[in-house]
Amino acid sequence: MNYLDKMMQWIGENLLSGDLLADDTRSPVLKFTFRSKEFGVLPPMFEFWVSLLVLTMMGAVFNSVMSLLIWQFIILPRKRGKGDPITAGLVGFGVLMPFCALAPYYGVRHLRVQNKMMKFLIGVAPLTTFFRCSEAVFGFLPEHADSSLSNLIIYNAFPVEVKFEKSGRPLNSSWIDVFHSKMKWMFHACILGFLFSILRPDNKLIPSDDEGETLTGVLLQGFTISQLINKGKKWNMVVHGMLKRGVYKPIRSAHGSALTATVAAFVASGIFHEWLLSIVFYPDDDEQECREPTCYRPAYGRNLVFFLWNSILIGMEYMTASWTVWRTLKGSLPKVIILLLVSLTALPFAHWFTHDYVRTDFFHDTSIGIPIVEQLKLQKIGSDDVFIHHIICKSAFAKFREGAVRSIDEVKIKTTIFTESAVSTSGLLALRPYLGALHLSSPGFVSLKGWIWF
Repeated sequence: MNYLDKMMQWIGENLLSGDLLADDTRSPVLKFTFRSKEFGVLPPMFEFWVSLLVLTMMGAVFNSVMSLLIWQFIILPRKRGKGDPITAGLVGFGVLMPFCALAPYYGVRHLRVQNKMMKFLIGVAPLTTFFRCSEAVFGFLPEHADSSLSNLIIYNAFPVEVKFEKSGRPLNSSWIDVFHSKMKWMFHACILGFLFSILRPDNKLIPSDDEGETLTGVLLQGFTISQLINKGKKWNMVVHGMLKRGVYKPIRSAHGSALTATVAAFVASGIFHEWLLSIVFYPDDDEQECREPTCYRPAYGRNLVFFLWNSILIGMEYMTASWTVWRTLKGSLPKVIILLLVSLTALPFAHWFTHDYVRTDFFHDTSIGIPIVEQLKLQKIGSDDVFIHHIICKSAFAKFREGAVRSIDEVKIKTTIFTESAVSTSGLLALRPYLGALHLSSPGFVSLKGWIWF
């Protein structure tokens, strides 16, 4: 193991909280009863936001280094009149962009990140540099972004759209802007927490293929959540800008067809979303043999098909925009109805985009950073009168998996024995691969006889 590998592993273990963010270890800070049901308020995990900040800064360092290379080998030769489009293309498409595409796999593996939102974030910085490298190769960087190396670094360091003054200096935000931004952040965090609280369905029993085997754990969380993907300039300004300058404008300038350039931008969007899937679900060494929903192998192609469908819709709009019937409807129907009808053309196929995220604990891994309200309930499962609590999760077994303890009894978990055959555990996900053939005689484990809590 070289020095870089060791440094990445140290960062993963000490700054990114490693295994901790793979589980929801929160305890309620407030409990209340509503209609005879007990609820708890779970605070956000502090470690989640520390890890988010660390990865954001690591992404900024990565993008700054890439900006230096883009400046040195693509932009600066062009400014000196020595730029060769072929050389710029070879450097950009042959070296820098492939490096951006491969770097996140190295990061996920050596940082030993298991939280899927953090894996997603690891892919964001290289993704922005990938497309901004294309902008530099074809000469479509925003005005003033390439006027100096410092401007280029500021433009590319973070996945945001940077504005520049007419003088070429980056436009500074005022304290009022910062205050309003923080207020918006707090508002959206509360909205997100509210949605996480109401859209997490009750746990349901599903038949298992392992009838008769002793099963010792499942994640007692639901992961179903709905997303409305609204295409347009206000959907995601960063992605819109990357695709416009990195794909649309180069193709439009080469072929002059707006429709061709639009379809190409949607295809590029589908491809990079497929790539992001491979990052989010890229397993580390501890996840090679475990099962869904934590360990998941996506079936690639759905994202690409979804964005191809959207490109078809755009193409149909181009071809039929001049039809009298559409102009009549547009002039007679309320705007909200038109927006609803436009959304309905894509909404029936939105599951192609969300399928892999919904089937796994991606949203669960995100929710640990948000305050949420969760029902604290005892659920009856199977014929053995086994009761399982809804809050605590599998991280208590981390020491056992690492060989730090010799038996389950040495692992401190929050359990309450109700009867000889009833236990209160919670969120113990797929313990069987970790425990192997261990004889489970602890009173905290029972045979569920063909039922898994999902």
